[in-house]
Amino acid sequence: MKASPKIDEIIGRMQCSVLDTAHARTMPSDAYTDPEFFEFEKTSIFYREWLCLGHQGQIPNPGDVFTITIVDEPLVVARGEDGQIRVFSAICPHRGFPVIRGAQHGASACGKLVCPYHRWTFDLQGQLLGAPYMQRTLDKEALKAETHLFAFRVEIVQGFIFMNFDADALPLAPALRKFAAECENYGIADMVPLPSLVRENLPFNWKIMHENALEPYHTMFVHDGFHDMAPASLTEFLPFEAGDGQVMHPTGFAKGATGMNPLQMAFFPIIPTLTEAQKSRIMYGAAPPTMFFALKPDQAFFFLILPTAVDRITLVTVFLVPKATKELKHFDWAFQTQLAAGAIFGAQDIEANTIMQEGFKSRFVRPGRYSYLEATLPQFNSWLVPRYMRQLEKCP
Repeated sequence: MKASPKIDEIIGRMQCSVLDTAHARTMPSDAYTDPEFFEFEKTSIFYREWLCLGHQGQIPNPGDVFTITIVDEPLVVARGEDGQIRVFSAICPHRGFPVIRGAQHGASACGKLVCPYHRWTFDLQGQLLGAPYMQRTLDKEALKAETHLFAFRVEIVQGFIFMNFDADALPLAPALRKFAAECENYGIADMVPLPSLVRENLPFNWKIMHENALEPYHTMFVHDGFHDMAPASLTEFLPFEAGDGQVMHPTGFAKGATGMNPLQMAFFPIIPTLTEAQKSRIMYGAAPPTMFFALKPDQAFFFLILPTAVDRITLVTVFLVPKATKELKHFDWAFQTQLAAGAIFGAQDIEANTIMQEGFKSRFVRPGRYSYLEATLPQFNSWLVPRYMRQLEKCP
């Protein structure tokens, strides 16, 4: 898309948002509220960057698939009979009807994809298997040769599935080297994902969700009395360097705590391969634009942050546990107890994010200064703004 003077002016006001924490100022409010800017973001961010779609454990068997929609583009994530994970456009190349409708974040073992409109059928390598009543038009083999589902580049990092709409994008793995190294002791790639928790139509911008999740400053106030087991005062801020594809910060547990619940105890056995430092903290981080993650002593979880409009997102939450943990006798009971405790944090954050979005509509919002406890936010800005700038350079 062409960049308008408005887009150029908004990005110009972002230059103070990428300075060091002591001097940086918050992003302009238009970046969260302006529909035209959100259209620009689709092109500059979501159609150019590596997007986390889920975890390989969500499609553990050949023939498994799930679907997900990224800014109006319906996708199919499939594990073929050869065991390889592929990502396709869900749009049938015949007449544009989706081969699977809607977002289905849980896997289904279908083995093939059948377009409901005319029953054109595709295998999980995207190849056409059959098309009824087409033989008078052209030979079946000729039709197969020219017809397939559109496939995208895929990289698997520590079991997480990433895809990119841009065929010319740089490889992902070098950018996520710090994330991959941190995950190693957790055995994340082999963990078992639990059923996705999906919240649709949350009324705030996708960046607000990332910012709230990334900074510990608000936990003393929004989560007052509920976050004491991992106080903001025990947060460390890691350096963000050129080429990084993740923003991360660890927060230590208060003395004796190992879990985020009223008992301050881990619900499940501590992962034995962790270092002593990892057993005493939570590692929070983001691999923008779609992924936020947390690594805990006994488990992990990730968010998929999926924008649907400038002020709307779908939020998908997936918990990951070691296989041995999932097989514990009272696992389901303990996990439901954990969800009940965690729902308090979720409700508080959703309320805060919703109010923040409303606040950004005011004519009197001005760029503010960051606390040292928000050091991850200038880092997040430093991931975003260069990508906006690169898109501006491409615009005629």
